[in-house]
Amino acid sequence: MLRLIESEIIKLKRKKSAVFMLSAALIMPLISAAYFYRDTNINAERFYKSACLSYTPWIILPIVLSVFSSMIMNEENQNGIRTQIRIVPVKNTEYFIAKCIVVMLYSLNFMLISYAATIGVGSAFGYLGKDAGVLFYTAKKCLEIGIIIPFAIIPVCSVAFTHTGYVFPLCFAIAYTFLGFILMTVTMYLHPLSCATAIIVRDVAGVVYAHTFDIGFAVLGIALWGLVFSIYACTKRGG
Repeated sequence: MLRLIESEIIKLKRKKSAVFMLSAALIMPLISAAYFYRDTNINAERFYKSACLSYTPWIILPIVLSVFSSMIMNEENQNGIRTQIRIVPVKNTEYFIAKCIVVMLYSLNFMLISYAATIGVGSAFGYLGKDAGVLFYTAKKCLEIGIIIPFAIIPVCSVAFTHTGYVFPLCFAIAYTFLGFILMTVTMYLHPLSCATAIIVRDVAGVVYAHTFDIGFAVLGIALWGLVFSIYACTKRGG
């Protein structure tokens, strides 16, 4: 398993587009800095909510991870590398888990860049003070996002794992992401991304839910959808 993960990371070094996509982590910190530039009532809480906890976990990170997962799986499906790997042999389950772990590592790197950008931009414009509590809390939430969102997009990874070509996996990823965003206003338990968002913002000050929710059910929702699609990915041949 460790050899598989190591080989995936080595292959990533040759994919410049994967490095380029990490720049999307700068989108919300920079937009937030511009938005609050003339706001005299800005404080650390409002800024980190906008920079880290708004569209980054809801839309930007899920779409980036979806594109990334399609990218690292599609070329191997097209070139028949997966068939060659089975000769080694490597089990489909191990191969899929290795891919998912790489997606999680990529997610953590993405959120690390987002955190650094939030702290850097916030400090430069005077939005964030030297309050260690704010810095620690922002770091904790970024770590949560980096870990939870990859579990919530396992269905997208499984579709990319089992289909050749970019069109269907990317269309599925976009529909999946925005469906999770829409269902968030209806119920938190129908979609993994809705469940993930509920878990992430559960302790964010000022966030009020129209309905009460149970974190246990949210975790169960992510786990069940992830299990179903993982079984699908590990039992269906790519094609």
